[in-house]
Amino acid sequence: MKRVLAELGDVVWVGDDGVERRELDFLVEVNGDLATPRLEHPKHIEFAWVGADELDRVMEHRGPQQTLVREIVTRGIAAANRSAVPNDDGPPKGGPRSG
Repeated sequence: MKRVLAELGDVVWVGDDGVERRELDFLVEVNGDLATPRLEHPKHIEFAWVGADELDRVMEHRGPQQTLVREIVTRGIAAANRSAVPNDDGPPKGGPRSG
């Protein structure tokens, strides 16, 4: 991880095992090969690059009550748009911003 760009919030949720958990989520800038990220198994078993127009993909294979991941991704996209983090592929999606 290179740096934390934004705090996305903290959520309390109960897993299938009945254990209550508290999760803190952050938007981070990372170094490395983003085409082939290394996942921390078994915590993370897959990845996907998702834009604002692809949020329905996040809900694939999830029930209607399992919206936490979509909410976190939505917050992350909003935070990224606010910070307008440039990347090696050119300007952030959505075009130039003025403030």
